[in-house]
Amino acid sequence: MKRQYKDLLALSRDPEHLTQVSGLLERLYCLICEACGVYLFNTEDPFQSVGIELGEFFRQVVAVKKQAFLPGEWVPAAIRLIVDNDTDRTTLRTGLMYILVEFLNTAPLKELAVEQSDLLRREDVKSGKKPLVPDYENLRRNNDLVEMVFILQMALAEQEEAVRYFKT
Repeated sequence: MKRQYKDLLALSRDPEHLTQVSGLLERLYCLICEACGVYLFNTEDPFQSVGIELGEFFRQVVAVKKQAFLPGEWVPAAIRLIVDNDTDRTTLRTGLMYILVEFLNTAPLKELAVEQSDLLRREDVKSGKKPLVPDYENLRRNNDLVEMVFILQMALAEQEEAVRYFKT
């Protein structure tokens, strides 16, 4: 898998293949993330066994997506990569959120990410029925999206708004 990862990164330098490479790199990332939650490979730590750090892999996926797509496409996709995938034992989703903030280098990009995170959170709340047993995965995802908005609003120097959103 490490060879496929390196091959895809090499291909990402060619603008002709950028969108295809972006999709393949994302699928490979999601596959290895899935292996963090269920046994797909013969290991408990798939990223370490492949020899790629999860945070660095995420950084490369976002970098390629940013080159291949418009902000309205790559920003929500990057947020979903954080909140919809498992992580390994040593990586927190908060760390991935800060990696994403590095790519959101302008205020409009951060504001777009706030809007998209809030939209995803509200969609989850609207679509969810009250289960008899608490759905911890949806609760975790909701909390991650709230944390994402908090981090982004703090990066925008909107401390009061960040605290208000976090509390509600």
